[in-house]
Amino acid sequence: MSHEFLQIVWFVLIAVLWIGFFFLEGFDFGVGMLMPCLGNKDKERRAIINSIGRGWNGNEVGLITAGGAMFAAFPQWYATMFSGFYLALFLLLVGLIIRGISFEYRSHDPNPKWRNTFDWMIAVGSFLPSLLLGVAFADLVHGLPINQDMMFTGNFFTLLNPYSLIGGLTMVSVFLLHGANFLTLKLEGELRERARTAAKKIYIAAAGIVLSQPTRQTSPSRRWRRATSSSEAAIVARETSEARIPSVPIETPSEIAIVLNSSGVPPASMIPRRTCRASSR
Repeated sequence: MSHEFLQIVWFVLIAVLWIGFFFLEGFDFGVGMLMPCLGNKDKERRAIINSIGRGWNGNEVGLITAGGAMFAAFPQWYATMFSGFYLALFLLLVGLIIRGISFEYRSHDPNPKWRNTFDWMIAVGSFLPSLLLGVAFADLVHGLPINQDMMFTGNFFTLLNPYSLIGGLTMVSVFLLHGANFLTLKLEGELRERARTAAKKIYIAAAGIVLSQPTRQTSPSRRWRRATSSSEAAIVARETSEARIPSVPIETPSEIAIVLNSSGVPPASMIPRRTCRASSR
């Protein structure tokens, strides 16, 4: 098998792992966020927790598996993304820890105040990962500032642009809808009717958020051409001189030429043919 074919296979496999995680953990997060709102009594909230009680911790294995597959197949991608999203991933883990602790300790004391506190901790611990995962994947689509050394050059607030925030809210709304639909299948009586009513309202809100996504974005093919041009320019610069290419956004081929000339790199016509062939691979 060729190297390119294995890259495609692993990329598809990682995509399947992330889709499976979102499908299985999505309704868990949605149920956790809905629990304080749908359950008016402790017995009702207990019934909502029992609907996901057997599988909520097992579904989180998909997150570990997807991250491990990224590390094994694309270590540079893993290193760049996880270092750039370091604080966001830390907050995501905090949310998952709060959520897991709340599930385990909620029933240790019959005091209503104790249980109500952990109920809201479950909601917060479900909301935070949902929002951050949506922000992270929206940032991947929107684009991130990365220099020629594959290092993230932004900060935590660079990730929180309007496009990514709308993506995070989209993920939250879709998970809420997923959780509400799941509860209509698992609950009975009045709780089921509440879940069905909530699903209808959330559906309208989710559709509105999805349609509010900005449409004036650079097409993926054009972004790929830019990335390819930038990568080839960096390879030529490294192989022909010790000059460093400045960490600036490159938009057009003319800008690539300006950057190369400012770095002391000769024009393409002056580069030996052997070097040109190596840089195009």
